[in-house]
Amino acid sequence: MLKVNFLEELIAEWYQHRGLLVMRNINLKKSVGGGIAGEIDILAFYPPGLQIIHAETSADSKRWRERIKIFKEKFKWPNELYYNELRLPQKARRIDKIAIIHCSDKPRGENRTQFEKETGAKLITFSEFMKSHIIPGISKHSGTIPETFPLLRAIQLTIREINKEMKKKFKGMIVKDLFSQQSN
Repeated sequence: MLKVNFLEELIAEWYQHRGLLVMRNINLKKSVGGGIAGEIDILAFYPPGLQIIHAETSADSKRWRERIKIFKEKFKWPNELYYNELRLPQKARRIDKIAIIHCSDKPRGENRTQFEKETGAKLITFSEFMKSHIIPGISKHSGTIPETFPLLRAIQLTIREINKEMKKKFKGMIVKDLFSQQSN
């Protein structure tokens, strides 16, 4: 039975909802012993911008040294591998490698810098991804998310209910919607 990683599922839903073509759990190259040489959690492609995103997720509680070693292995693949997996006739303009982690300890500056330098991937926490991508993207102004994206829809409906309750509780006061997009 396939283990379902909620973080991987949520990130894949997000990219699909945003219009990217998404492939998940891609087994790479057969190894000499007959197994696989590696796996990609999420490979997303945005055709208009010729952009490829290789996202790896983790909810483990390993030490930073161990994480770096694991992610270094996950992001070691040459760009040609992405073109082959996606069967692209031309090279992408941009390839982003992103590690999204769910952890209780926020990566300190030196851990983040060392991670990004050694793995070649941008490190972002689950909380940061929620704040910078998902919550602004599913604000009340974006319409109802289709039921084919159950995690995103659950988040959207939860935000709407919280906003309704806040408005009831503080009736008569000016209450800005919780999680609404900030204007710069």
